[in-house]
Amino acid sequence: MSGYIIVSNKMSFKDGDRITCVIDNNKINDAKLTIAPNGWFACQNVMNGAYCRDKKGYKHSWFVSSLKACNVIKVGVREF
Repeated sequence: MSGYIIVSNKMSFKDGDRITCVIDNNKINDAKLTIAPNGWFACQNVMNGAYCRDKKGYKHSWFVSSLKACNVIKVGVREF
């Protein structure tokens, strides 16, 4: 799926972006974002959560209700 998500800190995300995130107090440094018709998912090998069809080669996916709530940061982009 194409498209961008604009978050409050003015960073844009697209399907397949490498991200870091925090899921249930677990910091995950190796993850990718999947943007699907039914939501956004952090695909990674640590936490098993909601089903996502395209896990980007990872074992697990986690439904991301809010990029800010899961502390999602795009890899390679410095925070301001």
